[in-house]
Amino acid sequence: MIRRLILSFSTAALLLSAHLIYAGDPDITVRAEVNKAFVTIGERIICSIFIRHAPKIRLASAIEFPNSRDFEIKSVRDIPGKEEKGIVITGRNFEIAAYGLGEFVIDEIPVKYLAADGTEKEIKTSRIYITVQSVDKKGKPKQDIRGIKPPADLPSELKKWILAGTTGVVVLVLLIALYLFFRSRETQIETPAVILPPHEEAYQALQTLFDSTLIREGHLKEYYVRISEIIRRYLERRYDFAAVEKTTDEIFKSLRESRIADGAKVIKEFLLESDMVKFAKYRPEPREIVLINKKATDIVDKTKPVETSEAAQGLTGK
Repeated sequence: MIRRLILSFSTAALLLSAHLIYAGDPDITVRAEVNKAFVTIGERIICSIFIRHAPKIRLASAIEFPNSRDFEIKSVRDIPGKEEKGIVITGRNFEIAAYGLGEFVIDEIPVKYLAADGTEKEIKTSRIYITVQSVDKKGKPKQDIRGIKPPADLPSELKKWILAGTTGVVVLVLLIALYLFFRSRETQIETPAVILPPHEEAYQALQTLFDSTLIREGHLKEYYVRISEIIRRYLERRYDFAAVEKTTDEIFKSLRESRIADGAKVIKEFLLESDMVKFAKYRPEPREIVLINKKATDIVDKTKPVETSEAAQGLTGK
């Protein structure tokens, strides 16, 4: 209950005071706010990002919503830019919804910009807390706080037996825990962690995903999110750039800057098709799912180290 009260006051403070976050640059400020902090499952929330900056400041990238796993993005709408008293005001509205119960956090949203001297900098919004409640049959939010029933009056003799039994169970559990602890210390053998090469890790992760029941159960979006993350992690480890946290356009840029030609075409097709399902609610046909699986495998096949391929051929030759 205390935690919920603290969350309520924190959220109210964020909504009412409209915090401004400065990046050490008085020429730009950014603010994030939502139209409601307590919602029911599936209820729409408007998360607005407002940017105020001097005309000499230039935004370097689009504003991306950070929590695609916790919230489903229903729509995205840019706030038309306008100038008031020498200050440019712009931003973006995200219409989102959550389908799980509990307390969620909209993480800090980064905004990259070019300062007056041409250097690229970054500014972030504050975090926003959202509470998702369930609903009863009448469509009203259920309350977590209910009246307390008076304790049942047990016979004194029964109380003694319950106390003795509880004490015995606790002592037995402690003895078993101590026995297992000392036994594990005697038999424990430290083994170094085995770190697989990027391509082997990717092959294993893809095979596990292919063998899963996500497609049969109709979880197409989750399937595409996972297969995209596997390839992004592979590219990150293979080429040493942060592919997991980058947008698809940023990954293309990193590939071009690194002059990576192997598999560039199939990587681009794979990421664009994955984004269609992840963000545009596109439902692929069975044939397209087979093709996306093949493209994921082809990316690893075409971009893994050459010596690995040669070694594999040598083993095959034997």
